[in-house]
Amino acid sequence: MKQLFFKDVILDCSIGIHHFEKEKKQSIKIDLILDMEDEDIEEDKLYDDMLNYDDILNGIEHIVQSQHFELQETLLHKITVFCLSFKDVHHADVSICKPDIYSNCGAVGFRITKSKL
Repeated sequence: MKQLFFKDVILDCSIGIHHFEKEKKQSIKIDLILDMEDEDIEEDKLYDDMLNYDDILNGIEHIVQSQHFELQETLLHKITVFCLSFKDVHHADVSICKPDIYSNCGAVGFRITKSKL
């Protein structure tokens, strides 16, 4: 098995149930680990056949900017489903948090680990 990971992806997001959260975007932090089969990669393998980091990050950015999310859990679910939609990915460990929600707490968030059936 091999793992692709993204650490500390910081994005501005319209998220939250409180009135003040609906008026202004806030920072969220996303971490993810994607498990894939550890296959031998030959130098002449076409890059089109490989999992592209840009596709994953651009897709996550698109999801985050697509709407207002009432709950972190909803956004987390959408990102996890997106990550598992890549044929090479068979397991995703995704976390999301709001790092600025409390002054006396580093972050508040959720985590999902999910495998393809």
